[in-house]
Amino acid sequence: MVKFSSDLFVQLGGQVWQTRPAEFWQAQKNASAVVESRGQGEAVSLKTQSLAPVSVLSERHQLEPAGLVLIGSGLNAIWENDEALEWQLWLNICRAFAWPEEQVTYFDTDVLSSEEAVFTTLEEIMALDVEQVLSMAPEHALSEQLAEGFAVLTVPSLSDMLADPYAKRDFYETLMRA
Repeated sequence: MVKFSSDLFVQLGGQVWQTRPAEFWQAQKNASAVVESRGQGEAVSLKTQSLAPVSVLSERHQLEPAGLVLIGSGLNAIWENDEALEWQLWLNICRAFAWPEEQVTYFDTDVLSSEEAVFTTLEEIMALDVEQVLSMAPEHALSEQLAEGFAVLTVPSLSDMLADPYAKRDFYETLMRA
């Protein structure tokens, strides 16, 4: 189960809300014992597993073993730089969506200046066997090429998300719709 603080949720642009535990746990009480009838009037009582509280993020946003590809401008400068606010924001996003940091592969579009570099990168991404790509550079030639064979989600850049809380909300909503 993924948990994150309401402060992070607000930082990502969401609105604070409260759950009603009685609503979630009522389903657990109703599902604790199920009776299934069989052909000759036999009744077998089956115990179901207890239901866990509903997670804030659905399972479809959990990473598959193949991982996640992120493309954007300036990623080389911030990647694994603990002093960069953009990197700290990215780590918070990874924690919020339960994405293992080591399964995220990034490509900085600033270094992809030639067609050959774009095609080489395209081949690398195809070799990763991912279905979705997060693009922080939708106008770049790599994003255009990837859109032909992958689900490319256009998301705001990390610097935009730091500067504009609505960009964080857009990022979150884009991933929730995917």
